[in-house]
Amino acid sequence: MRWKTLFQDLELELHGLHKQQETSEVREQIRTQSAEITIADRLRGSIDSQVEITTVGGHTVEGVVTRCYSQWLLLREIRGEALIPLHAIVAVSGLTSQIAAPAGPSASRLTLAHALRGLARDRSSVQVETTGGQFWGMFGTIGRDWAQMRLLRPGEVRATSAAHAPAAARSEVTLTHEAMCVVLNRS
Repeated sequence: MRWKTLFQDLELELHGLHKQQETSEVREQIRTQSAEITIADRLRGSIDSQVEITTVGGHTVEGVVTRCYSQWLLLREIRGEALIPLHAIVAVSGLTSQIAAPAGPSASRLTLAHALRGLARDRSSVQVETTGGQFWGMFGTIGRDWAQMRLLRPGEVRATSAAHAPAAARSEVTLTHEAMCVVLNRS
């Protein structure tokens, strides 16, 4: 009778050790999988959710996440849309607990340069918040890590004719993608 109790105790102890080991392995697996989750995965899991984003330039943008790719996301704001490079994000409030699967190959190829080329093609008037200041204008040529911008006066939607425009309205500037914090479409 004593041996039966002894072996039952040993079996219970062994079962407890197995449970601890399984729990530990599951926790480690969760930690390992979490290490592979990107901010883009978190943001794609929050599509159609209201978020507040703070960027490296200290800019705060609130809106509903409508699209998110490997290098940029699009928010719908009250006054328009905001394209935010993921490299510029410091903090996000309002993310859901959902995590989207990694983007497929075609979505991964839609870089920030692709998004900026779309704005240039549409001749959209934009306000660009950078780490070094604010610029109003229309994108022209878009390079791999830079964007040419024809400057406009704040609030101006299209350039006035060259003969009547002040010199500042006709000037251009080249912005690096790295310095861009938020591209706002207010047109």
